[in-house]
Amino acid sequence: MEDIISASVPKSGTEISLIYISETGKNNSWKYRARFEVEKDGTVKVDHWAVD
Repeated sequence: MEDIISASVPKSGTEISLIYISETGKNNSWKYRARFEVEKDGTVKVDHWAVD
């Protein structure tokens, strides 16, 4: 993989941030996903997966 561009995890209370990750940055190459869920108490749940 090359560079991974991401965004800050939002403040507590925000529900979900979904990050799309690409190896090349070209069209149809954003197959990797990361999901951050921040609960009101500050707990963060992280999930990641790839799509075809």
